[in-house]
Amino acid sequence: MGNRYVTGRLAADPEEQAAGSIQIVKLTVLENTYERRGDDRIEGAAPIAHNVEAKFTLGANAAATLRKGDAVIVVGIERDASFEGRDGLVYRRVIDATHIGADLSHATAQITRNPRRDDQ
Repeated sequence: MGNRYVTGRLAADPEEQAAGSIQIVKLTVLENTYERRGDDRIEGAAPIAHNVEAKFTLGANAAATLRKGDAVIVVGIERDASFEGRDGLVYRRVIDATHIGADLSHATAQITRNPRRDDQ
């Protein structure tokens, strides 16, 4: 697919899920849509829900930091995650996050650095 970035708010707390020997953190980011008509901002009918997955340290940090309603910025690679369901093929897109951060245009944040490992 391609690189994507989205901004929005979390629909729910991050959900941790085991996938073999790794933990995957799943997020749903709701993006409000709008268009400009001259100087007017016309809101979209409903927010777009983006499925996001984060692994390893990024996922752990997201799960420890973010909560439902937090404004976030997500950067990642979008992929197809369609599967055969009970009623036929279910289409789904997932963003494999490479970066997740708090959107500081909506909040302040306190940064706590992870300890450095010797091999970094």
